[in-house]
Amino acid sequence: MKKASTESNLKKIQATVAPPAQPAGIGRGSPVENTPALPNDFTQFVRLYGSGSFENGGTFLTVLNPFEKHSAEQFDQESNSISNLVKGEGEDYIPYKLHPAKPGLLLWGYGEDRKHFFWLTKGNPEEWTVVAMHDLEICTPFDMPMVEFLKQLLCSELDCSFIGGVETDSNRIEPGYLKFNPKRD
Repeated sequence: MKKASTESNLKKIQATVAPPAQPAGIGRGSPVENTPALPNDFTQFVRLYGSGSFENGGTFLTVLNPFEKHSAEQFDQESNSISNLVKGEGEDYIPYKLHPAKPGLLLWGYGEDRKHFFWLTKGNPEEWTVVAMHDLEICTPFDMPMVEFLKQLLCSELDCSFIGGVETDSNRIEPGYLKFNPKRD
């Protein structure tokens, strides 16, 4: 099955959850210092939505914005928590190494109920796939780029039992209840 283009996926996400008229945290500069090269679809997504969270009654998913200092601090905080957990539990606690190991998990988003979303940094950034972690231990890989994953997740195409916290009969997000809450300065 051929994967849809980034542009097509972004249009479907926008039709489901409108982006803000003025995305927060998007400047003309480059990503925060020490940010590795990132997949193009992610950069396009962040430039469209900026800093903020997808909500469905709570903060379902915050996508980290590499163009904003606060997101870099949040990235460090979340990454350090996971790294410390793995150190305490042992390297076999999760089936992947953590960034900067290659391949390793590089955090791009998080949500309530100990949800974390990563890339598996295998190959060049355009080949990175998604790994979702729930409850700081259950890792589910998805052989697709981040924007394809978001489109399937937010447009009710993906069974969400892998992350819990979705209380619907179909175990899918109900797009009618989703909104994007831009970060306020």
